[in-house]
Amino acid sequence: GYLDRTVKVKGDNQNVDLWNLNGKVAEYYRYLVYKVWNTETNVPMMRLRAGSMVYVVPSEGIKANPRAVAALEYGVGEVNRISGRLGVTFVLQTDGAPPSDGVVFQVYVDSPATNPDIVGAVAVTHRDLDTQGYIRGGKVIYNSDVVGGIESAWIAAHELGHALGFWHSSDENDLMDTGRRSNQFSGNEEYALAKMHARAPRNAWVDADPGTVGAASLSGAAHTETIVC
Repeated sequence: GYLDRTVKVKGDNQNVDLWNLNGKVAEYYRYLVYKVWNTETNVPMMRLRAGSMVYVVPSEGIKANPRAVAALEYGVGEVNRISGRLGVTFVLQTDGAPPSDGVVFQVYVDSPATNPDIVGAVAVTHRDLDTQGYIRGGKVIYNSDVVGGIESAWIAAHELGHALGFWHSSDENDLMDTGRRSNQFSGNEEYALAKMHARAPRNAWVDADPGTVGAASLSGAAHTETIVC
């Protein structure tokens, strides 16, 4: 498992809050894994399946911009740094079509004049979920009004962090914080991802059990989650 120390529990305890470790309080993990940003809405945890191959497929316009491609290359490398040991691999697919059985995230630029989802945003990530709560693909959409947005390594890595299953962080030193202070995932974010993969998707907050689905879990219907950045 992912526990790095022995935890002794009295016999009358029904569960252990496994999030309250690694020097961070549980509220930090609620924001990063279970909380819709800028609201008090808790949602069940969602993540990629272990062993997933995730294909990041940029549009022709992005592929024609070497700086944009370099930014995506950085983002793919950064998510692989923390997901690789969990059996999740991201691939930047610039030639040909991705395999039909892979997880695909399309990456393109759109205008807020025609896409209301990106009004006032730097970028938006859509995560498509299957009936079990696993991420099965999605889209990363850059706002065409943001100058240099597609060339930002931070935006690329941050949006692909949403593809891992993260929401936003409450710690300004994290990559998933919206303040752009760090281009790298922190040790706490890496720890959180490992803990996510020790749990079944659709587990609900407070999630103290690594193997069961929480009572307030998602419905069985496949659907899409939208994260505005």
